[in-house]
Amino acid sequence: MLVWVGEAGVGLYASGQPGGARSDRLLYQAKLALDDSARLKVVRKMYEIRFGEKPPERRSVEQLRGIEPRKISWT
Repeated sequence: MLVWVGEAGVGLYASGQPGGARSDRLLYQAKLALDDSARLKVVRKMYEIRFGEKPPERRSVEQLRGIEPRKISWT
């Protein structure tokens, strides 16, 4: 079982069980998460998919995280 959580365990983003004995996808995801430029590229793409618009230019991962809660409709 894998669980993706925010810093200090705050915020549950996803959970799941990897399929079979394959670890290549998990290792690829870990590689992207540990490379700052690749991680930012993934975050920008996920933002675009989720909100249907390109994220503001020249923003860090932390800055994009700060924008995200304001874009979510809680109603």
